[in-house]
Amino acid sequence: MDQKQSVEIIRSTHEQLRKQLSKDKNFDETWENHCKDESQLQQYAKAMENLATKVWEVDCDGTDRTEWCKSVLRSYYTNGGRLKLLDKDDRRKRHYADESSGSTFSCGPNPYCMYNDETSELKVDKGIWESGDKIRVLDVGSCYNPFRGADDLETTPIDLAPANPDVFKCDFVNVAVKDDTLVTKKSKNVNSEMELQVEGDEITLLPYAFYHAVVFSLLLTYIPCPKVRWCLCEKAHRLLATNGLLLIVAPDSCHQNRHAALMKEWKNAIESIGFQRTIYSKDTHLHLMAFRKVPSDFIWDKRKFDLDQNDIVKKLHIPQDFHGIDGSNVE
Repeated sequence: MDQKQSVEIIRSTHEQLRKQLSKDKNFDETWENHCKDESQLQQYAKAMENLATKVWEVDCDGTDRTEWCKSVLRSYYTNGGRLKLLDKDDRRKRHYADESSGSTFSCGPNPYCMYNDETSELKVDKGIWESGDKIRVLDVGSCYNPFRGADDLETTPIDLAPANPDVFKCDFVNVAVKDDTLVTKKSKNVNSEMELQVEGDEITLLPYAFYHAVVFSLLLTYIPCPKVRWCLCEKAHRLLATNGLLLIVAPDSCHQNRHAALMKEWKNAIESIGFQRTIYSKDTHLHLMAFRKVPSDFIWDKRKFDLDQNDIVKKLHIPQDFHGIDGSNVE
């Protein structure tokens, strides 16, 4: 399979998903049928692995997405970035300590969140990172496990259709998240025990507040529905420990400012879940973003979210959503 064939397989798969959703008007139905098409899924997986390992890693004229993720994680956890943000949190709390209740700032649980994760302080936050710990990473849409070989990372690579046996099969759209009744399972290519429920080679349950990082590399643009993209970010929030990072890599070969307004909408939509964007950069072919799961006593700026909550969900759109497809009635 050459580069041209790989690109065409990926492009046509995305286009087919969008068209089918436009026809069905029901994401669950469209996604269920997509997941049943094993032949197409395996073809897509091999095409993506081929592009990643034989083209992007060999002749990349921009930032390498995997190396960027590793650099961000090491800077944040082992080189002091996390401590700097926690210190800034403390300074902001002292600064706004005397603010009245009617001010533009609010200290406490996220007042904009659309799901009940603010009871997290009543649950066990399993993923608190301490110096010397390996960084626990959930790589969603991993394909071929590009983080393999990084000794300071303890990675759970998952994909709807793994390209090789190093990756667990997992439908992240539908996988459950629980903080109890967990089965301990030896994760592939790591030395320590990780809490996963696995049936065969498929993960069916992921642990609450367990991971130091969740990686969405080229994942969100695969999904043809803004609401479901938002729900995946919401699920990542539940899987992350407090102060954990959600790393998002999205493709875009346009110039710096072409989609600046779109990225601002993404920022507001994802922060409404309970994240703070800590890094954003536009590379030659990619948007690179890091979001921190903020603690329950974070200082919130009430002016940032002036939309109805249902409108916020719709902000996680991409230009292709509107190419002849009206997604306004999609369930």
